[in-house]
Amino acid sequence: IALENSDLTRKIEREAVTRAELSRFLSPAVAEMVVKGQVELLRVGRLAEVTSLFADIRGFTSMAEADSPQETVAMLNTFFTGMANVIFKSEGNLDKFIGDCVMAVWGPPSSHPDDAQRALKAALEMQQEVNQINKQRVESGRAPIQVGIGVNTGPAVVGYMGSNERHEFTAIGDSVNTSSRL
Repeated sequence: IALENSDLTRKIEREAVTRAELSRFLSPAVAEMVVKGQVELLRVGRLAEVTSLFADIRGFTSMAEADSPQETVAMLNTFFTGMANVIFKSEGNLDKFIGDCVMAVWGPPSSHPDDAQRALKAALEMQQEVNQINKQRVESGRAPIQVGIGVNTGPAVVGYMGSNERHEFTAIGDSVNTSSRL
């Protein structure tokens, strides 16, 4: 029994480390499926209803040209951290960072009946987070940032997509494109 308990403890510790490492790159829901060995469920693209959100810094190119690369990276990291925290708090999937934009999806692999409401609540909380970021920026003599947020719900294909060497869990479809344009 002592040996079994020792093996079980080591297994739990390894899973915790794996989950923590995966959560740096995947949303918690996707990381959990990987740890549980349910990767095959993610690989097959399937049609599902999703709510997608894009949060984009307005006028980013002009800001980046005026600031040093280090200041730009620091600003992006602050913005991305704040947005990711809001997304995870509402149990959304942080899909990717696209330049100065954050893409998030609510729905598979961990759907909730109120995913659209969760996304809208996240959008409102993102605005509050940007206000906090801007308060700090203004106090340190920097210009505030402006963020546009688009949210849309509709059908999309979800699953792992990419090359054999690198792929990511994402959603693709007209409904996702529409939220990007909003």
